[in-house]
Amino acid sequence: MRIKYKKCLWLSCGVVGLILLLIISCNVWVVWNAKGRTYNGISETHTTSLGLVLGTSPITPRGIHNGSFDNRIKAASELYMAGKVKKLIVSGGDYTATERFGCDEPKSMRDSLISNGVNPEDIFMDYEGTTTIRSLAKLKYYYGYSDTITIISQGYHNQRALAMADRLELPAIAFDADVPPNRFYKVKNYIRESLARVKMLYSLYLLDPPSALSFSSDDKEEFVEFM
Repeated sequence: MRIKYKKCLWLSCGVVGLILLLIISCNVWVVWNAKGRTYNGISETHTTSLGLVLGTSPITPRGIHNGSFDNRIKAASELYMAGKVKKLIVSGGDYTATERFGCDEPKSMRDSLISNGVNPEDIFMDYEGTTTIRSLAKLKYYYGYSDTITIISQGYHNQRALAMADRLELPAIAFDADVPPNRFYKVKNYIRESLARVKMLYSLYLLDPPSALSFSSDDKEEFVEFM
């Protein structure tokens, strides 16, 4: 009985070790892949025609203010005012009817950018970017955009987004918005992000990414005119 218990213990430890090794390996690869392509200083950032602000809500699912939203808006506005991006696309979903504290993410981001001095004519709203991969895939496959973009989000998110852009063969760099200073928030998001990277690599290389047929909006011509 004791020998059987020890075997089960060793087996459990081995499984846990393999899972931890998988998580660590995926995270190391994502960080390495993004090296040299993420920026946090305006002056050192390369200039691109289009900045992609990845969707987030000004209100968290718990109904409190979302500091990540403010920081993404601030980063996008500063890049725009410095001429580092000529136009901005805000990508997200409208959750006003489906979630208790749901918001219209593209509209919220657009309104906040305008209040920070961005010309409304230089902002395009994409309502089908409900996930990071959909935001990028729609830009590449549906809108047909192939120039280098600047992805704007928090650093841990940008690293994952760059891996997705590479898989879609969409040239990209990223600008890291500040992470809210709350320590609990940082720990929670880094843990969640570590697991999300494993899921992302599985989805990217074992499943097909969204194609042009995955999108149903009729705003393609509008985007072409916008650019």
